[in-house]
Amino acid sequence: MQRWSVPLGPVAMFSASNFPFAFSVLGGDTASALAAGCPVVVKAHTGHLQLSNRVFGLIQQVLAAQGLPAGLVGLVQGGGRDVGVRLIRHPAIAAGAFTGSTQGGAALAAEAAARPRPIPFYGELGSVNPIVALPAKLATDGAALATNLAGSITLGCGQFCTNPGVILLIDEVQPDIDAKAVNDAFVAQLTEALTAQQPHAMLTTVMRGAFEAGVAQWAQAGADMLLQETAAAGQPPRPVLAQVSALEFIAKAALREEVFGPSSLIVRAASLSQALQVLQAVGGSLTVTLWGVEQDSDKSRALVRGAMAIAGRVLFAGVPTGVAVTAAQQHGGPWPSSTRPESTSVGDAALARFLRPVCLQDAPAWLTERAGRRV
Repeated sequence: MQRWSVPLGPVAMFSASNFPFAFSVLGGDTASALAAGCPVVVKAHTGHLQLSNRVFGLIQQVLAAQGLPAGLVGLVQGGGRDVGVRLIRHPAIAAGAFTGSTQGGAALAAEAAARPRPIPFYGELGSVNPIVALPAKLATDGAALATNLAGSITLGCGQFCTNPGVILLIDEVQPDIDAKAVNDAFVAQLTEALTAQQPHAMLTTVMRGAFEAGVAQWAQAGADMLLQETAAAGQPPRPVLAQVSALEFIAKAALREEVFGPSSLIVRAASLSQALQVLQAVGGSLTVTLWGVEQDSDKSRALVRGAMAIAGRVLFAGVPTGVAVTAAQQHGGPWPSSTRPESTSVGDAALARFLRPVCLQDAPAWLTERAGRRV
């Protein structure tokens, strides 16, 4: 027996709003589909249409210069839901790739599944990327961690899919440390560090409006708004920091939705058990970061198990913003962070999304000798 991998066929690729280059016409999804041997039809994002046209013009020039088929990469444009739906329904399309909102990705995934011949749909959607910070770690490194975290929350004006949107602190009584006092001090340090940040403008007015609506939803859900400054007219948004109890976070779905922008929600848990319930309530995330589990213990093991259960990538140092393109990278996770938790949209394994395995049994020698080459 020989196991071969063959291209699925033409891929419908939906550009993202937040990365006009890295997740757009010639972004990672396009690159991985082409690497797998699949043609691509790109749905340009309405937030950067002129840039998309210019990049597509360069593509056409390269295809002609290399003697490649002009249809290897195509481009469609248009506002509204209809264009994307028509693309994913087209009978020639064999797979879909998407980076964007949970609502938009869910709608397109449903269309892909409802076709007469369903196709796989690889959507990277919303993610709150929790950071779990244990009191012992904050007691020794709290100030430095607050500074790094403030920079991560506001990096790119918070327009990273790995933006740390939830900060989980555990106030459980301990014999050797006043956890609540340490956590309170860290919140004060983070508030101060965020106040000093100067985010740049968001990429589109639509994204800015969605950010402000998300912050307002936190307030309506009863969150304590620790930092919420009103930006001057025509100026970039100011950082936002809010706080809720673990019980509130678990009970109110509105608090668990991604707020895309320079903001984060502190969740205070009364115990390790409650902290694990918070992670379960998140459901799925691109990342979970654990600060303070360097030593083997029942608590450390429980947190690692809880993080691995909901995240595609678990960090033990640093912040989650920034995604290295490596063989080990996993950029995807359980719903709602992606539609296919077994796949990644970044890293070497990204091209596997667009390959289909075929087993050849007792094939003639002329065929088996061509393994790895085009038939």
